Amino acid sequence: MGNKGPEARSKLLVGLNMYGALFAPHRRAITGNDYVQLLEKVQPQMDWDAESEESFFEFTDGDVEVEVWYPSLYSIKYSRPSKPKLTCEETVRFGSGF
Repeated sequence: MGNKGPEARSKLLVGLNMYGALFAPHRRAITGNDYVQLLEKVQPQMDWDAESEESFFEFTDGDVEVEVWYPSLYSIKYSRPSKPKLTCEETVRFGSGF
């Protein structure tokens, strides 16, 4: 917010995605319940992408390569404003239509 005052900073709104992305072979949204079921089924090795600061995993379903990205607590923590003096409202996004 640069040199804006507390009033302007209090109007900052940060959106937190509560859905991920599944690529198989086209991108589609994946919600929390589907993500947990997929983790239980596949039991993947999680990977970390340092550039995007997001966790993901890959697996093969038949002959289709699948890649799944979903917000982790770490990525949510570091996607938020990092300065303690910067206050903001937060909203949670459910679904992929926002």
